[in-house]
Amino acid sequence: MDDMVLPSKCTPPSKTHHPPKHTNPFTITPPHTGALYPVPKDERKAQAMQLAAAITVPRDDIFIPTNPHCTVRAVIPKSATPMRSAAKVPILVAFDVQEEEEGPLGEPLAPVHKKLACIFKVGDDIRQDVLALQVIGLLKDAFVKAGLNLVLFPYGAIPTGYEQGIIEVCGFVGWVGLGVFDDDGGVL
Repeated sequence: MDDMVLPSKCTPPSKTHHPPKHTNPFTITPPHTGALYPVPKDERKAQAMQLAAAITVPRDDIFIPTNPHCTVRAVIPKSATPMRSAAKVPILVAFDVQEEEEGPLGEPLAPVHKKLACIFKVGDDIRQDVLALQVIGLLKDAFVKAGLNLVLFPYGAIPTGYEQGIIEVCGFVGWVGLGVFDDDGGVL
């Protein structure tokens, strides 16, 4: 996210220099995650799917904040799943994305279409997650330099406001807390 630019901080010449995708981050967090808290637990999945179905992707240059190389093609409403939480109800939502990849010499390769899931949270200080992930990233780099091939995959986490944010789900694999995903992004 080093290339993210806040439009309020841009001077007129820099506003024309930065393309729109860098000045309009994709955020859908408020009020969706907090909206499920008063809903009875047995009705939360259906409500989460309705909230996700209402999300539209207005342009083809909207990217996932945790991975600016992935542009959102569509939201997968069937994937919307309320997560277990003592205080709030985070929502897992999957997206159909197009990832721009580069070859070993930096040349652009053909775009790859895949699914990417994010957890949208309200009521947690995501800044703490970001700090912990930065430390894990530094440790991973140190381990690689020392020749230790440890399996560490720091995921993306972006605070989007006071006590709210987006957490990237690594590798779009299912586990007990998330469920197992089918080919359409739905939870089996």
